Amino acid sequence: MPLLRLLTVEERVVPLALALAALPDSVYESIDRGEPEWPILERLVSLGPVSILTGLALALSDFQLGAGGAARYWSEIGILLDEIQPKSPVRIREFMFRLMARPVASRLRDLKLARIDKLLGSGVPAFLASRTVEELGREPLVLWRAVAAGMRQLPQAKTIAFSMKVFDLMHRTTTGHYATFPPDVPIVADLRIARVSLSSGLLRPADDAPVLAAMAAVAGAETVDQERVRAVWAKVAQAAVRLSLFRIDSLAWQVAEPIYRRRRNRTAAEEAVRSVMDGYRPPDGCAGQVATELVAAL
Repeated sequence: MPLLRLLTVEERVVPLALALAALPDSVYESIDRGEPEWPILERLVSLGPVSILTGLALALSDFQLGAGGAARYWSEIGILLDEIQPKSPVRIREFMFRLMARPVASRLRDLKLARIDKLLGSGVPAFLASRTVEELGREPLVLWRAVAAGMRQLPQAKTIAFSMKVFDLMHRTTTGHYATFPPDVPIVADLRIARVSLSSGLLRPADDAPVLAAMAAVAGAETVDQERVRAVWAKVAQAAVRLSLFRIDSLAWQVAEPIYRRRRNRTAAEEAVRSVMDGYRPPDGCAGQVATELVAAL
């Protein structure tokens, strides 16, 4: 597929950042708690020292899922945790092999299992064993680089970035606060985030094509300039000052599909975003302002 060429619209960065920064931490924490992996990660942290390694293994295998997608994948993990507790690298391997036998995770099973063996055979297990969760959270980019090196992938690779988001959630569950990531972490620039980039006006088609057509042309992450998508959201995080890009990413991911379904009617799209946001109990007026900014270009 041809790459959709996009241009950054600098004047849209600050208005969106201000709207997002007005949301209290409780809203972002509620969004994270609504992610399908959250209840599973809460269970994992009780398993002891290898819980982070287990979380990384699960995140690195969260791709090319079958029917039910991520919700089913993490639900199956919960069922399997009732049968086997991965409290050592050997048990993690056994756990992952049994998980890959489930229909939702079985696509590309051999590739995924080879990746698990690569992780367990790398320096990552020893790296994790020599540090506390608190130490990892103070310099999470060190862990990020270690995982990328161990998997022999770029730090911005989709599953590497997601594994770091999973670590961040586990850090929050364990310590009561998120890890200290810089604002320009390489989030997963998938089709949902790319589409919100367009609907919000952060990015526009380079050839002045209609925004609706550009959103429809985003068929996957490979159809857009991922670095440009990441860069513009990093600018939003920097302008928002206190917000981790992972928190912004979670919010954008939640509202992207409602926006896309109603993209032909800006009022309906705005109302859909407001409806999602109201479920997280934001202060009066905040949900409406976020909704307005996220659909500004429709």
